[in-house]
Amino acid sequence: MRLLIGTLAVLMLAVAVPLQAEEPAASEPKEAKAEKARKIRLVKPWSELTTLTDEQKAQISEIHADYVERMKQLREEEEQAILELLTEENKLELARNEAAKRQAEKERNAERRAAARAAATRPSSD
Repeated sequence: MRLLIGTLAVLMLAVAVPLQAEEPAASEPKEAKAEKARKIRLVKPWSELTTLTDEQKAQISEIHADYVERMKQLREEEEQAILELLTEENKLELARNEAAKRQAEKERNAERRAAARAAATRPSSD
């Protein structure tokens, strides 16, 4: 459960971090402001809108980043509330399940790395 929530939080942050727009300082030239405005990356469906102004893009980015943070906080609160009502037996089972998932993921990653190494060392059939 924690692993799933943690993974979701990391993914959401990975999406949110590039979306946060920096507010240009008042002393920056207009070219620098325009450059920063172009760097804003939006998620779908907003990224598909071709008629958005730079200001709208910046505002959408800020709104999205705010909601991503709020969702993260809600997930953390949900996990804490659920953990509070679990018995010690439930918590031990949860810990075992999470450990098993981590181990399985390590094994999958090791298999992928081994397959990639094998493919890289395999002579080409050209």
